[in-house]
Amino acid sequence: MEGQTHSSDECIALPSTSGVILLADDDPVVRQLARLALEHCGFTVLNATNGEAALAISRCFYGSIKLLLTDFEMPKMDGLELIARVSVDRPGIATLLMSGSGVNAPPGQPFLRKPFGPAQLTEAVRGLISGFQC
Repeated sequence: MEGQTHSSDECIALPSTSGVILLADDDPVVRQLARLALEHCGFTVLNATNGEAALAISRCFYGSIKLLLTDFEMPKMDGLELIARVSVDRPGIATLLMSGSGVNAPPGQPFLRKPFGPAQLTEAVRGLISGFQC
């Protein structure tokens, strides 16, 4: 199951060495790049192709999710709405918003501008997850 895209009707319980990251992005290239970089650092990555799928995974996942990494602009639910809704179910979850368009993150919201490389991604994650080592 690791690194796969999950449908909303699956409930998941996966082992992980560094923790679990929920990744939501409608661009398969971005998902692949992010997944590979994060798995290299020992994370289990749960992939979602849009905000609704990510919310369903979050609600159905048995265990802790260390970080929600989400695109700003996606079909069905944008990244800010996804962050707000996941945060209700998982108070204190770390969040990182990504965007390749001209939008800027709201004040206080960690943000990563696309395009980015693996080193930029892992550096941004390092700033949000205490004890992160890669």
